[in-house]
Amino acid sequence: MTRWLLCGVAMVAGSLGSMEARGQAKNVGQWSALVQFPNVPVSAAVLPNGKLLTWSSNQPFDFETDIGQNASQTYTSLYNPATDSVEQAVQTSMMADMFCSGLAYLTDGRIMVNGGSSSSHTALYDPRTDSWASDAPMNIARGYNSTVTLSDGRALTIGGSWS
Repeated sequence: MTRWLLCGVAMVAGSLGSMEARGQAKNVGQWSALVQFPNVPVSAAVLPNGKLLTWSSNQPFDFETDIGQNASQTYTSLYNPATDSVEQAVQTSMMADMFCSGLAYLTDGRIMVNGGSSSSHTALYDPRTDSWASDAPMNIARGYNSTVTLSDGRALTIGGSWS
């Protein structure tokens, strides 16, 4: 046992060394100038049209401590990389603070955002109409949750610091 362990350690130690990672120039990306968002983009979703939808909290550059189920709002931004422009909006249809919420891409093209800041609220964003709508709330309020789309099209939400 000891002999095999030493052999394994020697093989690993022998393979450690410096390597230079270099890609072909045609395959290497470039960093752009900083994009000035009108809010802190805590969460983001890439839309089918190539735009980036982001959202923060009920304040553009800060967040309140847990506001629970109290009615609130969320600052959102829509970034268009083709024009390098950012549009800000205040989303109130969910009536909640979506700070650290879960998100899932639904099979019909909409984006589901749920929870955040100890909320049970759920909102649906439709990129075709650039609109938000409230949806059925979760059974348990939660924030910092994860939401995924299952292979059958249903969304599964797990975890969260208040669940």
